[in-house]
Amino acid sequence: MRGGRFDCRFRGGGVRGEILDFNDASGEGLISGDDGLRYPFDRTGLMQRDLLRPGQRVDFVISDSVATGVCLLRTEPPPSSARVDGDTLSPWRYFTRCLAKYADGHGRARRREYWYFLLFQALILAVPLIVCIGLAATASSGTPSDAASLTIGLFALLAGVVYLFFVIPGICVSIRRFHDVGLTGWLILLGLIPYVGGLITFVITLLPSEARTNKHGPVPGQSSRTTADVFS
Repeated sequence: MRGGRFDCRFRGGGVRGEILDFNDASGEGLISGDDGLRYPFDRTGLMQRDLLRPGQRVDFVISDSVATGVCLLRTEPPPSSARVDGDTLSPWRYFTRCLAKYADGHGRARRREYWYFLLFQALILAVPLIVCIGLAATASSGTPSDAASLTIGLFALLAGVVYLFFVIPGICVSIRRFHDVGLTGWLILLGLIPYVGGLITFVITLLPSEARTNKHGPVPGQSSRTTADVFS
């Protein structure tokens, strides 16, 4: 017992699994057991009043193919700290996380991560472009010196390097965004279709996260246990 609550880690004979879905309004949910089977449960079968959410690990007892005595495993972070990479992240942290996953297309990326990455990418790329355009506009009023021409060329080159630097993380965060709505990463190739492809891709990136664990991982913000192949 801890704080008047039973700790599943000290219970034997139970089955362990992962919550796939739980409707707080109806009090009904579904568990994917480690034995490969799925078990429905309802609020009357809960041993605790913890906030349940998809992706949490639980221990339970099977009774007539229904999960009872459902108990949240304390080996996982409590709900108050589970979303450490969710709403508590600043826009800049979303961006730097994408850079940390530079060539990693595994897992899922919520809308905030995707759009904050695009925002800071555009802002950083705009700096050398604005300087280059400003210098070119100044030089256009007269005959540009060799130094001015060289400076313009260097900033134009810098803009190109920055753009190329962001290509790979941009592709990977797009793949993870598609994963987040339950789609295959191969759909980013839709962007190669003139006009229509870009519109379809844009609409997909606006869709909310799939509100359950899918084959690419748990809902972003929850502890991840497995990931799928990049383009699976």
